Formats: sequence, structure tokens, C-alpha cells
Amino acid sequence: MGSNWQTGHLIAKASLGAYLKYDLRLLRPQCARCNLWEGGQGALFITRMRKIEGDEYVDKILKDRSITVKAYDHYLELLERYTKLHH
Repeated sequence: MGSNWQTGHLIAKASLGAYLKYDLRLLRPQCARCNLWEGGQGALFITRMRKIEGDEYVDKILKDRSITVKAYDHYLELLERYTKLHH
């Protein structure tokens, strides 16, 4: 992998509800140029994600955009889940 990589989001984090805001399924390495100066290259990002992960994977994420949760409770659940991943 090259240098100057950042964490890119399949969907801009600012437009996500609490359910997907910290969902690891949306994250992939992305160069700084694409991530910062080219707005994340959303169309290209989703096309590549479909190629790598498959349509079903991406369609599930897009469908999950409609799920609403109580943010605080959801974030506590994610913290517990992600803490277990780390250990």
C-alpha cells in the first residue's frame, strides 16, 4: 500500500444518521487527494465497493440508511462491540 492513506467513507459521514455513522462496513483506505480534495469520489467509491464486496453488500448498507436508533444507546453498544474486536 502506498503512503498518505486516509479512512474514506462510502457515504459522507456528515450525511449519515446515528446507525451508520460509525459503521465499519463503510470504511476503506483512500488516498488523501481523493478523500479531501475530491470530496471522497463518492460515485467511484461506490462502484469500486460494489466490485470488491458485491451488490448485495452495498445494497444492504444503503438500505440501512433508513434505520433510526437512539444515538447514545447505539454508540454505547458500538463501543462495547468494537472494544471486543480490539481485544
